[in-house]
Amino acid sequence: ELWSAEDRLDGVKCPVLWLSSDLDGNFSPNSNSLSYLKTAKTDGTRLSIVKGLAHSHSAAWKRKEPLVFADSIVNGGEEMPLFVTLPTRESVECEVRGGTTARLYYLTENPTYSLKDESNPLSTMPDYEWKKTEVKIADGRLVGEIPEDAVVYYISVTESRCTVSSPLTKR
Repeated sequence: ELWSAEDRLDGVKCPVLWLSSDLDGNFSPNSNSLSYLKTAKTDGTRLSIVKGLAHSHSAAWKRKEPLVFADSIVNGGEEMPLFVTLPTRESVECEVRGGTTARLYYLTENPTYSLKDESNPLSTMPDYEWKKTEVKIADGRLVGEIPEDAVVYYISVTESRCTVSSPLTKR
């Protein structure tokens, strides 16, 4: 417990970029979402769930998000899009600042994981595939419908420089 980071995240006082994959077997979108929520009160903190991103530093550094995030925090550059309010279990409608397109990614069953290589305990991978649908950004608000068969979803808002995401929402 002494080194249990998740017990101390609510004390973080600096901005954090939670950059993750939608299919990460090591640090799931759910874990990233919960970590984000514990640090979200810190101005500048963002969550970005990227479709198919590999779990590695080199894969993350190939993305624009780390540099856009750093520039916005350290140099006062243009901020990344922001979920001012969050979608709920019943509605995607929420306030956003920035972004030109938005997509809702969802699962129709609870996520499960399997060990893909019995000799490698780090080979745990998801057994699910995200479905997607478009949502619209209109006057700084997201407008759209949650698919009836969705059990969990998140929304990604994208602009030319980067993508930010809402945390996972269970229905």
